[in-house]
Amino acid sequence: LLPAGEVESSDQRILLMLNMVVPEDLSDDQEYADIYDDIREECGRYGEVEDLRIPRPIKKDKAKWGESGIDPIAAQRADEADGVGRGYVKYRDSEGAAAALKALAGRSFAGRSIIATLLSEDSQTTPPLNLIFAPQPDAPPPLPQD
Repeated sequence: LLPAGEVESSDQRILLMLNMVVPEDLSDDQEYADIYDDIREECGRYGEVEDLRIPRPIKKDKAKWGESGIDPIAAQRADEADGVGRGYVKYRDSEGAAAALKALAGRSFAGRSIIATLLSEDSQTTPPLNLIFAPQPDAPPPLPQD
C-alpha cells in the first residue's frame, strides 16, 4: 500500500479502503444502505464519485452449518476472496481519488482506522476490479416459478 502522501500515477482513480466495515455490518439491508450512503457522501466531498462498491457477504444460516456441511471458516475465506470488508470508490478523475486518499487514510470509521490506497483500473487485485465494478441490474432477477 502506498503511504498517503505519495501518488504514483495519474490513472489511479479507484480508492480502495480496508478495515472500514466487517461482514456483520453488511448483512442487514438497512445497515448496509446507511453505510453505503455515509461512504458515498463522505467520498463525494473530494471529487465526483462515478461508482461505489461495498461487497456483501454471502447470506448464511448459521443454524444449518452443522446440518448442511457449510464450514464457517471456508465461508469466511470465500467472503474475503470476494472483497467483503473493503470499499471500492471509483472517481471520475485521479485528482478526486488522490484528495480522498489524503483525507481518509488513517481516519476512524466505526472505531476502526481506515487503511487506503489508490488503484488504476488495470491493477491486479483479488477479486479482479472488472468483477467488483461489473454492471449491476436495476432490479434483482425474478424468482423462478414452480
